[in-house]
Amino acid sequence: YYLSTNINELVGFVNINDSYRSSGLLRELEYVSIRMLNDVSNMSTEEPMEFEMIIKRNNMSVKQCQFGIVIRDSSDTPVGALYSNPIQLLDGVEMMCVRVTFNHHQLTRGRYYLNFNISNFDYSSVIRDYDLVYKVISFDVRYVDLEHKRPFVVWPNLGGCAYQNSEITIEEFKN
Repeated sequence: YYLSTNINELVGFVNINDSYRSSGLLRELEYVSIRMLNDVSNMSTEEPMEFEMIIKRNNMSVKQCQFGIVIRDSSDTPVGALYSNPIQLLDGVEMMCVRVTFNHHQLTRGRYYLNFNISNFDYSSVIRDYDLVYKVISFDVRYVDLEHKRPFVVWPNLGGCAYQNSEITIEEFKN
């Protein structure tokens, strides 16, 4: 069990195929590729997580979505989740390039991997998942500071709340 869940390599970019997906979703929106813009071998606790994702809209009536990640440690334990604000998709555009920045993750030193989802949240009743992909990106947190000069020894005082709004840009994807 330990060997099957251990994260052996760091991965910063993946073209998504069905081997990463859960079955049973209609995939009205789906991931085509996901790239972590950070250095996956050398992240810090103070560093925002930045991603560039190519998504495909298979149902043009879908107008809005949110992006989320579930963070799991090297023993496959979920240690956090981050969700973007809702965004409006570009009218009439099938392929889009989305950049998402999650400002605070507050992870301690270690190796992590990420599961991604595209959803539409109606907090009063239901969460509708469009696409879920598993064990896509993996990375190491080694430093406390943005300059990567303070190795992680003890948990830093980050002063404040772990959650801040995400930053998102979206544009039409052109090959």
